[in-house]
Amino acid sequence: MKKRFNVLAIIAVFTAALTLTGCGALMRTGMQALQKENPAPSVSTSTPSVSPTTTASKKAGPYNILDGLTTKEDGSILYFYGNDFMLAMPNNNWWDYEQIDDNSVKFYLVESKNAGYGGHLVTIRAYDMNDTSYENIPHYAVAGTGSQSGKRFVAIFPTDVQYDGGNSTEASHYRELYDHVRKIGEGAANSPFATSN
Repeated sequence: MKKRFNVLAIIAVFTAALTLTGCGALMRTGMQALQKENPAPSVSTSTPSVSPTTTASKKAGPYNILDGLTTKEDGSILYFYGNDFMLAMPNNNWWDYEQIDDNSVKFYLVESKNAGYGGHLVTIRAYDMNDTSYENIPHYAVAGTGSQSGKRFVAIFPTDVQYDGGNSTEASHYRELYDHVRKIGEGAANSPFATSN
């Protein structure tokens, strides 16, 4: 009985080995047929020379916050369009702006600046998305994210008095403009700031 069991076990193992060998040959044949129908792409070992201008996207190139600057008047509102953002300001001659660097534009009260008090209302600065250094600024608000520029816009507010407190007209103008720009905030219902996102 033992002998018969051993013989049956040997036959079963031999049959299984033959079956697996046949399956392996069948699989190799099928893979070869697939490779003939869909040959692997050829791989070049040389590095192609590509100039940066051909592959650079708009997001990767140099950024200037005032590229394409335009303004549009609509009654009492002036729309200030910078590079991938818009700021709605009162349409009056109280305020002006100056570009600080490629990423920043400062808005100020003209009469306060001319009188030597600074007049700083708000600075809009564009940050790369992975740059969170603005979190160290004492008084700021994230204004929005530009989908075309890939920049995060941050509104930076002054932390000291920027007008002549002894001049009631100047103080009134400053407070009115400052109250307006202080509404800037991502997702804020009355924010005068918007991006293309």
